[in-house]
Amino acid sequence: MSAFREQVIAAVRKIPPGRLASYGQVAQSIGRARAGRAVGAVLASLGPHDILTPWHRVVNKEGRISPRQDPFSTRDPAREQAERLATEGVEPDAQGRYDLSVFGWPKS
Repeated sequence: MSAFREQVIAAVRKIPPGRLASYGQVAQSIGRARAGRAVGAVLASLGPHDILTPWHRVVNKEGRISPRQDPFSTRDPAREQAERLATEGVEPDAQGRYDLSVFGWPKS
């Protein structure tokens, strides 16, 4: 496993239930402020079957779930992410966005 991948996974595992971070925030937390897309690629490679890494707690900078494909699952990964967030009490607004000022982590 690459050092970058290990750092991303470790950072995401620190996000507590009921909180969210953006891909860019995760990248910044590991000292790679411009690597948000790379963070997304790492998390997309985990897929919905990964239960050790709370990948579902990471959204884009607008507070939206980013679309992704999982060729090994019959489930829609975006729906899976929304369902996992809902079980933690994290609900989107009427426009489908998650309010990072409410659910963001670390809490400012």
